[in-house]
Amino acid sequence: MNSLGDSSIPSQPSQVHVSDPIVSGNQGKVALGPPAKITDQEIKQLANKLFKGDRLSQSELQSLKSLTEKKLGFFQRLGSGLFKVKIDRVRNDLLNKKGKIANTHKAMQKLESFGMLTVGSRRAMAKLLIAYDQSLQQAPSFGKAQKLLDKGQEVSENTLRECIQAHNKVAPPNIRLAGTLALGIGDRQVFYTKKGLLELAPPHKKTTIPIGMAKGNLNLDQPQVEQLKDVFKDVYEGTPYNNMSPMLEFVKFFKEAKESNPNLTLHQAYLAFNPSPEELFDKYQSGDCVIVAGKVQAAFQHMGVEAGVVGQFTRPPWADPPIPNNREGPAWPHYDKVTENVHHCAIALKYTSRSGEEKGLYMDPLFGSGEEIKEVDSYDDRNHGMKTLIAIDSRDTSENITNVGHILKMQMAGKTKMNLMGKAGMSQICGIDLLNGNIYLNGEGAKGLKGLPLGANGRFSIKLEDLKDPQATGNYIIVEGEAVQMSHREALEKFAEVAKDRFQLPDDFVGNMIVLAENAEEIVKTVLLPPAQTAKDTLKEANGAFAALKSVEPKSYEYARLASRNDTPEDIKKMAKEYQAKFTKMNAEFSKLQKAIVQDKPDDVRMLATEIGKLKGELVALCLVIENQSNDQDITIT
Repeated sequence: MNSLGDSSIPSQPSQVHVSDPIVSGNQGKVALGPPAKITDQEIKQLANKLFKGDRLSQSELQSLKSLTEKKLGFFQRLGSGLFKVKIDRVRNDLLNKKGKIANTHKAMQKLESFGMLTVGSRRAMAKLLIAYDQSLQQAPSFGKAQKLLDKGQEVSENTLRECIQAHNKVAPPNIRLAGTLALGIGDRQVFYTKKGLLELAPPHKKTTIPIGMAKGNLNLDQPQVEQLKDVFKDVYEGTPYNNMSPMLEFVKFFKEAKESNPNLTLHQAYLAFNPSPEELFDKYQSGDCVIVAGKVQAAFQHMGVEAGVVGQFTRPPWADPPIPNNREGPAWPHYDKVTENVHHCAIALKYTSRSGEEKGLYMDPLFGSGEEIKEVDSYDDRNHGMKTLIAIDSRDTSENITNVGHILKMQMAGKTKMNLMGKAGMSQICGIDLLNGNIYLNGEGAKGLKGLPLGANGRFSIKLEDLKDPQATGNYIIVEGEAVQMSHREALEKFAEVAKDRFQLPDDFVGNMIVLAENAEEIVKTVLLPPAQTAKDTLKEANGAFAALKSVEPKSYEYARLASRNDTPEDIKKMAKEYQAKFTKMNAEFSKLQKAIVQDKPDDVRMLATEIGKLKGELVALCLVIENQSNDQDITIT
């Protein structure tokens, strides 16, 4: 079973392990004077240390214990005041695990308002700090789960949630462990949130339940059915496409958790990250099919209507591997595996009419052409019912996916390129490319944006490498071709200012982009799915091979026609056929190169790219001979 911070996923529900949340008691050690001379300021420093989740060192504990052993005289006890009484009360609650941790915090925070503590209050506070330190190493709330496992019984989700709720009431938040794994039971994991509380993560595998009906789904007339359609339209129609927001929110989560837990790794944060489609939509007012489907489902839930998010295996461009010419390349088995064949999401809703007939609505956020809303007169009918719309492929998911956020995170891990479209539709693109390493706008996306900082090529593009040092100066063109110098951060801020309305950029866009840039290499390495790293490492060679292939392709069609003509001399016809054969071989080598990237074999990619380069040289030389001899013999090549 996992210890705290272990990034692996437990395979057997053999035991519960809540790791000691504090690695060392010497972190942030406070230099204390002799016990008799501990100052109020030193007590405040120890309280702040505990707030961060750091255990006290042995010397610090000994100093506090010595302070608690000091005898108080009659007048010292008399003058301790109500604050001392309150401290004693919250300490007893803490020791007795009565779930009053908030009161403990208030008592400790009240230290800041005291200029000087009385002798009695200082001793009472020392006792409270010792009790708080002890509570940091205790996790009694999970004893119930451990007992069930010891008996060979399964631990239900409800039991886990009860344990977590009890723990969060009693145990102090451990913010220095924000984003790390606290425990695992089977395929369920519990993480520390960025606030240091425990939270049950969704299952790390797709979970589904049959699509059901709530009270709001029953006995509907046609106007009520139209209202359901309007809920979908209100969310979907006019919504820009955006598959960039999950990554931006992930790096924000990482940054905030790392502020509390400096030792947090990007991979640990990825495991703990739990995106909410509804929250993403509400913040960005845009999304992809998963985000829109999740938002629509939540909107129905608020109305008391049950709807299901269903998945389809459609192989859209986002499900293609990061290879050149990917639409004509091999599939991406790794992506299919982690997304469990959910490439696209839609909404399926079952309801009954006033006459008691079971009917259905299928609402599909296609972000393109096609009929988005379909009504069916039966739900389960194999020939005409809802399932004929959902389960087109045997790999489709026709039941309600209960952990849509997990699917969204898995899809995020497959995106080396992310797009945020403008309000005008799919033609306006703001993109992040983790392989080429830049944030950019296409021509339509930049059109009409006054004051946009442009590069020497007249386009908006900032390298992620430059944003790693955002205060460094770069050369940009802004007004009527005027060259200006500004920091890369200023250029990004200027972009966010002029493009804010078009792309509905949130206020924290610039900050999150800089965090993304600072961690771009690590994202490719530890967050994105294979073969992202190989694709990045061999990008130049692979793109060069594809460019070489495309450069000699037109002549292959010309020479195919030349070889088939009756008036073509045999020597030229022979060379034309040789050109075709070499091009066919070159095309086959490029297919091998694509597969080598998908299979994560960078050495093979480079070897094949070299071979393709040689074949291009041979084809160019052969082309010159064919062209010269055709001219000499007055043969027209068309």
